[in-house]
Amino acid sequence: MITHTLDLDVVPDKQPKTLWLSQNDENYTLVFNLFARTGELTIESGTTVAINGTKPDGTAYTKAATLNGTTVTVVGDADMTSAAGQGVFELTLTHSGKELNTANFFINFERAARETT
Repeated sequence: MITHTLDLDVVPDKQPKTLWLSQNDENYTLVFNLFARTGELTIESGTTVAINGTKPDGTAYTKAATLNGTTVTVVGDADMTSAAGQGVFELTLTHSGKELNTANFFINFERAARETT
């Protein structure tokens, strides 16, 4: 299994970070190390997290993730990588009905050399 790791500031910045994946990948993990450049990041116990975004074909994508301290892990699937191009994503942390969205990040999905069926 391939693991892609990204240090992700929860505070929006001028230049979003970018991950690179291949179209139709199925066996991968995304690991995000969260931090806040404006101060200490504390994530309360009981917080849940999901990855949300818009894939390159314009369709929405959401999937639950796991949270361990300030590290978020997403086990990837073929649905996320179904379209080639650039998608815009963010992590959404939810605690007691309140949401904290991280800064956006891009995922570039490199076009597959051949179509899958």
